[in-house]
Amino acid sequence: MFNYPVLDGGADAQMIEPWLMWTGFFILIAILLAMDLGVFQRKAHTIHMREAIKWSIFWIAIGVSFSVVIFFEYPETLPADAAAGSLNRSDAVAAYLTGYVLEKMLSVDNLFVFVILFSFFGVKNKDQHHVLFWGIMGALVMRGIFIFVGATAIHAYEPVMYFFGGLLIYTAVKMAVMGDQEFKPSESRVYKLLKRVLPFTEDAHDGKFFHMVNGRRMATCLMLCLIMVELTDVLFAIDSVPAVLGITTDTFIVYTSNVFAILGLRALYFVVAGGMQSFRYLKPALVIVLAFIGLKMILAGPWWHIYEVPILMSLVVVMGILGIGIAASVMGKKREVKVPDVVPGEGCSCGHPEEHGLDCPLESHDKD
Repeated sequence: MFNYPVLDGGADAQMIEPWLMWTGFFILIAILLAMDLGVFQRKAHTIHMREAIKWSIFWIAIGVSFSVVIFFEYPETLPADAAAGSLNRSDAVAAYLTGYVLEKMLSVDNLFVFVILFSFFGVKNKDQHHVLFWGIMGALVMRGIFIFVGATAIHAYEPVMYFFGGLLIYTAVKMAVMGDQEFKPSESRVYKLLKRVLPFTEDAHDGKFFHMVNGRRMATCLMLCLIMVELTDVLFAIDSVPAVLGITTDTFIVYTSNVFAILGLRALYFVVAGGMQSFRYLKPALVIVLAFIGLKMILAGPWWHIYEVPILMSLVVVMGILGIGIAASVMGKKREVKVPDVVPGEGCSCGHPEEHGLDCPLESHDKD
């Protein structure tokens, strides 16, 4: 059903045991997460811009370095009896890097929603890393489900590619039409539903997801914020996972590129929150990239199979478009920072965060 790398050896080439690949990968991720939570970020503290940039560089270096592992796991040339869709070494590395960069840039665009949510719920800077860590843990599980379901669907019935391609083009058009339209948590039906059905306390959360109130375990606003972050990522995955599947349906490549892009989101969030207007041209670039990948999937569909864009060409196109968007953002004239139209702490304490000793995360990112 799924494509896995094979060891070099010509006609006698043998498949690398899938369980060995996945086990090694999950052990590596477990070590990185344990180090992040238990060593690097053991104590809750305010993360300043300089620290956030250092950690972002660290996680990006880890993600890019994993392409070396991909290089040695995949064969230089494929055997004659290789399954359709199998990748040789150069295509595997190109597919991984394309998926990683694409997922990272889509995440940057999505992080602004997290800034709004943290402000809405009045989550202090020192508690945001805690929420992001568990939010990312949930994202790792949900992405895995989305990726394996999507890859299974494509392998079982290839015309599903037309659906995913159409979904990406629709998403690109929607992003272009909506522009900078803001997400408003207070108007979210999900938020209103959670407030009604979840045992919830307005008391100060003190960095905890649950409090005992009159002998009953009650969710704090921090848990409410975490649930909203998780649901936001689910919606985000509906767009991002098909985008990477449009590059390759190799589940190992798709999932590992997603995971390594996600792992650095905590540090990257504080960079984005500290300079929210630094990537003003990223969204237009993403619109073009999503439309390109959607069209790529449709052109390579099984019914007509008009043209299959090579993976190396996809890497060049995606990197080129995103590179232009980032370069234009850096060199372009800076705009006045637009603060989201959200009352700090509105989702937690009826618009009066000072009653609970809360501050506005939009004003607490010291760039020192």
